[in-house]
Amino acid sequence: MKHFAVILLFILINAISPDTYLGKWKLTGGSVIEIYRKGNFFEGRIIQRSAFPLYNRDGLDNNNPNQKLRKRAIVGLIILKNLSFENGKLLGGSIYNSDSGKTYKVNLLINENNTNVCQVTIFSYNQKMGFKIKRMSD
Repeated sequence: MKHFAVILLFILINAISPDTYLGKWKLTGGSVIEIYRKGNFFEGRIIQRSAFPLYNRDGLDNNNPNQKLRKRAIVGLIILKNLSFENGKLLGGSIYNSDSGKTYKVNLLINENNTNVCQVTIFSYNQKMGFKIKRMSD
């Protein structure tokens, strides 16, 4: 019984909590997103663009399928929406790609062995793509 209590305590200490996902995260290209709570869900917005963007160099959401939204700024744009925390993961949300103007299903996973890296998995039709983002210190 004593052994079981030690194992349970170890699991609880190392478990990923919802707050583990909060904060600023840097994408490979240099952009920075901030993940935050909105009610019972999590969202993420772009707070800094890459110094050398490949698309939308004027800083506007030019490829948005809704013409009325094409003049909005990319900085401040909410790109992650409706993510729910389940079993250490953020699941069931969507991610908007301003480069293409498309929205995809997305899940986020932080490994408890390195909470400074988050795996972002995007689901497009029958394909699965992924990339990693790195936590930024404040």
